[in-house]
Amino acid sequence: ASQSSHRVSAPSVAEIIASLRSTGVTGGPLSQGRAPLTRQELRALDGAYPREPDGSVVATYVVGLIIAERT
Repeated sequence: ASQSSHRVSAPSVAEIIASLRSTGVTGGPLSQGRAPLTRQELRALDGAYPREPDGSVVATYVVGLIIAERT
């Protein structure tokens, strides 16, 4: 097993979420709400994230990889 930490920045939280989704990250059934985030919820989330001096949003996430072999 291995894991690595990644730091990304984008103009908004919505763009970070879109970027993660484009790589296949969905969060699985535990993170799926009944409805997508509203614009108001996205704005609140956007305001909670740290910012770079240029105003971009910063997010850090960890990727884990497990390789299993059947014997």
